[in-house]
Amino acid sequence: MSDSDSNDFSSQDNTDNPLLPEPETTACLKIPYSNDVSFAPIASLTPVEETARYRMRQAANRKTADGGKGRTVTPGVSSALAVDLEYANRNNINNDDILYAPFPIKSMAPTSFLEQLAQMTLHAHVLQRAEDTEDMLEQTAFTAAFVIALVRDLQKNATVHAFMPVLGETFELSGNKVHPWRFFAEQVEADVTAISLKSPGFHFQQNLRLQSKFEHRRKLFTVFPTGAGYIVFDKTENEVSWSFDGLKITCTKPKDSSEKRGAAVDGSFVVRNKRGDNGLLVFQESDATARTPFHAMVYNRERSRFIGLNGDFNVSINGVFQPPKLRPGPVRSPIREPFVAMLVPLKKLKPDARLKYSREEILRLPPTDSRFRADVKYLRRALEAETDDEANLLFAKAQRKHEKYLRHEYSRRVACTAQGPYQDCDNGNGNVMPSAHTTPLEDPLWFERFVEGGHIRYRYNEEEGADYWAAREDRDFSRCPDPFAAFVKKKY
Repeated sequence: MSDSDSNDFSSQDNTDNPLLPEPETTACLKIPYSNDVSFAPIASLTPVEETARYRMRQAANRKTADGGKGRTVTPGVSSALAVDLEYANRNNINNDDILYAPFPIKSMAPTSFLEQLAQMTLHAHVLQRAEDTEDMLEQTAFTAAFVIALVRDLQKNATVHAFMPVLGETFELSGNKVHPWRFFAEQVEADVTAISLKSPGFHFQQNLRLQSKFEHRRKLFTVFPTGAGYIVFDKTENEVSWSFDGLKITCTKPKDSSEKRGAAVDGSFVVRNKRGDNGLLVFQESDATARTPFHAMVYNRERSRFIGLNGDFNVSINGVFQPPKLRPGPVRSPIREPFVAMLVPLKKLKPDARLKYSREEILRLPPTDSRFRADVKYLRRALEAETDDEANLLFAKAQRKHEKYLRHEYSRRVACTAQGPYQDCDNGNGNVMPSAHTTPLEDPLWFERFVEGGHIRYRYNEEEGADYWAAREDRDFSRCPDPFAAFVKKKY
């Protein structure tokens, strides 16, 4: 090929041939200018995150991640189920001097936790019947029935969440002609409640500590009630004791339903008297194959007699007596044996019953009583006025703050313990028991502190109780602090 041919080749028009490079000099495209065409500045353009298409795609992704249709509105609040207030979240979470609520925030009842514990006095007729009998085995069986009712009250606290008590808060019920017993409950430590139920024929005392564990992936709350208790009967001088160690209350919510599942009680513990008679209380609500949610077997020391207790928490507790077998061999469960004779038919429990107080009784209460909590009174007034819109907003806010707290505690636990996300157990208080970093009440109002077996326990102080009732008649509460002043009076 000659030079002239190459020059002719380079001078050819190559715009139609895509294999050839473009010429160095090309003509620019001219856009005709018109007054109808305007260009917006770059700063005023809509970002991608604010477009409607982007928002719809993000909402669809969130709905897919949730595994179903998300809830768009807050469910209505009826008079039976109340809501949580800002006080419970602001003061009961991440404070050293106030007990962290061991139960998940599902609903809030317009009552204090101590007042909810006072519902056990509705079952005190069981102890009155135990006082009338002189058989220690029957007294132990009656006591086991009363303890079962107490466990049922703890289970109810997991379903309808009450306001957790502050340090130094008290609750009391004075006796009358119909109910001659006196009930006392005091928050002696951040996570310990001392309870006393005193009657002319018996004296019941209980130290209650609630510890909780949260499993992050399954959204599962497990509450472990611990603490020793006992009842002393004056006529027979029989002392029946027990400990809640080994008991657990599980709170969970199914993934495929928006309904809240009630708490289930599982575990077992032993009650025993001073003669050697003992009984095993077994709770099996999570067991789908169990015939009854609980059963108890109370044996005498020689294993020649036993009393079986079974029934339903919401119906009644029935006691049956089984005589010794003529044939040798171990005695089977009383639930599987034919019932020979009813020995201890207990009254039907009334879980929906409420305690009633007179105005004169409330005026004689000390300033530490739960009925003077301004947040509880505020909630009761809101429910009476039927302000459902405000209640729904407060309930949704409580749920959001509770979930945020759980995420914060879970991330802090992973950072502090250097454990991976697969270690999903959290006790709801930063994996540190409240007793490890909180101080007990310096001067309890009714109870005194003592050490037994290396454990700190509390018992009702008879001398302080007598002085208190004298001051109560004179309405002299100079030594009673006001634990609610620093938290609720400024807001309510």
